[in-house]
Amino acid sequence: MSAKPNPSKAQDVPQFVLYGEAEHHDTLEFLHLEPIATRSRSNGWVIKAHRHARLHQLILVFSGAVTAWVDEQEHHLDGACCISLPPGIVHGFRFAPETQGVVLTVAQAMVTDLADERTKTYLDALFAQPEIISFSSSSAVLRQLHSNVQQMMEEFRSINPGRQLLCEWLLQTVLLQLSRCVATQRHVTETRAPETQHMQQLRALIEAHFTNHWKVEDYARTLNMPPARLNRMCKTIAGKNAKALLQERLLLEARRKLIYTRATIEHIAFDLGYADPAYFSRVFQQAEGVSPKVYRQQHDAMKELEDGAGPG
Repeated sequence: MSAKPNPSKAQDVPQFVLYGEAEHHDTLEFLHLEPIATRSRSNGWVIKAHRHARLHQLILVFSGAVTAWVDEQEHHLDGACCISLPPGIVHGFRFAPETQGVVLTVAQAMVTDLADERTKTYLDALFAQPEIISFSSSSAVLRQLHSNVQQMMEEFRSINPGRQLLCEWLLQTVLLQLSRCVATQRHVTETRAPETQHMQQLRALIEAHFTNHWKVEDYARTLNMPPARLNRMCKTIAGKNAKALLQERLLLEARRKLIYTRATIEHIAFDLGYADPAYFSRVFQQAEGVSPKVYRQQHDAMKELEDGAGPG
């Protein structure tokens, strides 16, 4: 059994600007680009589970392979691909040795600054949720991305006049190219249907307010639509009603905290907006089939087995 790039059970999931580096005051203006090998090679091509606050990250693989753990999902990717990660998403990687590609890290505030009336829809769609984009080796888009990223790398390392402006222009180009790929993979045209736009807005609202325990009616009112229409939209696009989406997001955060932190069950309940920890435990057990305490014990035991197995 190969060890997954998970943190020790005794530690909270680390939060970095760059992998292994603590957050610093320049985060809001942060833009960084480096080859995948820069940090992976010295770590045995394994990047353990971590997350970034207020930072978007793109892992662009041009050749090689990677196993990616994104939240609780495992993805085996062979060949050229891109992994798009919004802020706060727990992720880790195991790269095949000598995988070629780049890691592009950019502050959420910088993406917001780049988004105007014409580009906001596309950039929001790219980072609304984690995305994995696969490319064929003959893809014209892949060649364009490679060229733009190489030029960005040259500018990033240079001291040329206008270096920052050109990097921002190239960054916007890369983000728009990737957003187009996401739309194609979803079989959505660039002139997105209103329901698709509303769904993206709903997901953003859920991310902002799920710990406030907004009701379906609160989201519907903010989106200026009747609750019945909101539920129909959710069932059509996501296959479940709005209430189920809200509970799904709360449970995802609960599982994250149980697996990656040592916070008590009571603290986790309060962090998630539950006034009564016992009620939180009942909700969790009804959804997961086990209590929060047992769920944590099961994952602790699993990580002990994985850590004992060593690299495969």
